[in-house]
Amino acid sequence: MNTAHQVWQMVMKIIERDMTATTINAWFDDAEPVSLTETTLTIYSPTEYKRLIIDSRYKTALCNALYEIFSMKMNVVVVDNIPDPNIADRKADIIDMNAGYTFDSFIVGRSNKYAHAAAMSVAEQPGSEYNPLFIYGESGLGKTHLLFAIGNEVRRNHPDYTILYIKGDDFINEHVESIRNKTTAEFRAKYRNCDLFLVDDIQFIARMDNVQTEFFHTFDTLTSYGKQIVITSDRPPKEMPTLTDRLRTRFEWGLLTEITKPDHETRMAIIKSKAMGSGLSLSDSVIDYLAETITNNIRQLEGAVNKIAAQSKLAGEMPDDSSISIAIRDLYKDSEERLPTASLIVSETCKFFNIDEKAIKGSGRSLDKKNPRHIAMYLMRSMTNMSYEAIGKEFGGKDHTTVINAVRRIEDAINSPGEITDAVRDITASINYRLEN
Repeated sequence: MNTAHQVWQMVMKIIERDMTATTINAWFDDAEPVSLTETTLTIYSPTEYKRLIIDSRYKTALCNALYEIFSMKMNVVVVDNIPDPNIADRKADIIDMNAGYTFDSFIVGRSNKYAHAAAMSVAEQPGSEYNPLFIYGESGLGKTHLLFAIGNEVRRNHPDYTILYIKGDDFINEHVESIRNKTTAEFRAKYRNCDLFLVDDIQFIARMDNVQTEFFHTFDTLTSYGKQIVITSDRPPKEMPTLTDRLRTRFEWGLLTEITKPDHETRMAIIKSKAMGSGLSLSDSVIDYLAETITNNIRQLEGAVNKIAAQSKLAGEMPDDSSISIAIRDLYKDSEERLPTASLIVSETCKFFNIDEKAIKGSGRSLDKKNPRHIAMYLMRSMTNMSYEAIGKEFGGKDHTTVINAVRRIEDAINSPGEITDAVRDITASINYRLEN
């Protein structure tokens, strides 16, 4: 992404607060951004006199504007040439999104009509109202569909807009990588210079304070310039105990809307639409049977129709009630077999607590190591078919009585609100997310 130009636009907007239009036109009308690094914004000015004035009179103002954008000290260098014309290319990058996720393909029912209406309103006039739009609900109910529908609609109406989509855990990973590679300036410029910011599963960032701080500044920068933010989560902000108050307040600025499980009528409509798209003709009785049997989420409904369509194609005949029943039974069997592995549970637990796997599997008895270890043992017992002995082997050959005591300790703790309860809930959600994606 050509971030130098985007940052320069933001700098110009900031200095407009304290400078007259005449001053800006006189000294910056033909200035162009050249490059952006971790510490320096390089700009081009065509005449020696202008370069001298910018450097002597206005450099401090430009550096202050950069500090406001990036929350860090940066330098400004004025040069007399543009070494590579591609660096100053002003074309915005637009993220590729699933073209099938549109408002037309979204089935509206009582469980999602308010979220759908809000999403359409945001797509029609991004940045005008409901900013941010915060959509929450359980997994598989259509939150991501609405997110992409907004993006596709905005891209259709505003082809010049820069649209960014990211999952909460990917935002964490990119932030960590930017610190490691010393590219935080590029990271910040990327996310603070878009017109539409789509964030999926925001709940993941609530577990890391430094990432929350980064997202807070990104949020404030975008909203201050009237840029639209749309967020999804598996729960409302008030149910994220580790979310900072200032982020919670900002998430509640706009509109919070929930998507719940679809009712029977909506499930039937979803099945009909999916079957039609798959070239599958289902009788009303079969559709009613599917809608009555599969009630958890839309993803399961679509999975069932896909499996029925595949079996119908292989068999060369339309499915009847008997074959449908077998397909659904096999579907549930497949679902039950998708249990998390011990390594996945350990990995997600360590990621949540920001500790190394050697620490959680070692023999350390300090409090910061004990809780993660006990939680991982509890999750292995509750989410898999592993025995106490098998769990003990995952942790350096711990005795089965040690595992039993650890599991009981967590079971007692999660009966009342607290940090352990919140940790178990968030880690479980992360594990389920990994299994589904």
